[in-house]
Amino acid sequence: EAPPVASISPPPPPPTSFGTAMRALDSGDYESAANAMAEFAKTHPDDARADEADYVQAVALQRAGRTDAAKAAARSYLARWPNGAHRAQARTIASD
Repeated sequence: EAPPVASISPPPPPPTSFGTAMRALDSGDYESAANAMAEFAKTHPDDARADEADYVQAVALQRAGRTDAAKAAARSYLARWPNGAHRAQARTIASD
């Protein structure tokens, strides 16, 4: 008698990639870029690009005209990354 065959489940959908988020930003789809960056930072908190993703989320929101959300994202960036690479720019967004 043959051993039972293990069931094969489909792989989970790929996480939002940083590259996808940057392409959305570059194409002017700022809402999608902001959402994708937030998702990337949330699902990849230890990735070296998480700092960048948090900052770019604030930039994308600012470019989308969502000033209050951009300020909140910039403040969140500063709280999470007090010594982050984009702290000076984030302070500017938070105070605009």
